Amino acid sequence: LWVVLLVILIIIGILKVNGMAIGFGVMGLMVSGIAWIWNSLSLEDLSYERRLSQRRVFIGQEVSMTVILTNNKPLPLGKIDLFDQMPDGLEILGAQSESGNVNSQSVRHSTAAAWYERIRWDYRLIGLARGIHRLGPARISTGDLFGFFNSYKTISSEDYLLVYPKVVSL
Repeated sequence: LWVVLLVILIIIGILKVNGMAIGFGVMGLMVSGIAWIWNSLSLEDLSYERRLSQRRVFIGQEVSMTVILTNNKPLPLGKIDLFDQMPDGLEILGAQSESGNVNSQSVRHSTAAAWYERIRWDYRLIGLARGIHRLGPARISTGDLFGFFNSYKTISSEDYLLVYPKVVSL
């Protein structure tokens, strides 16, 4: 909508022979063009990785989880929001979690990334309920530096953590 308004401003500037209106319209179109190109390239070469120290634990045991986000391009990203789905059967220590879908919670990471930067978060998971717990998928949201456009990407990378039942002595 605002691109149309900038074009109308340029047309009015041409009809009224007003250089300032033409200049503002052209600068606005240039900024919007740069923002659109920035947004279209923002998710390119942006990689996500989740690592678990082990795949099997007993109830009450801890496992460390590392989340790595890498910007492999010469384009900085002003804002990145990463939402990682985790099951309710795991307690996440050291993370900001929100209520997600049924029987799940979402771990949220908000950051900015410079060119060729790798960002790493370390957490500990505690198995609260027995069973096979699926970690993921993750959703990345980013855009241009001006906040005009947003892009979204779902990372279908899923990891599994097996929680054994509690061992009791007989």
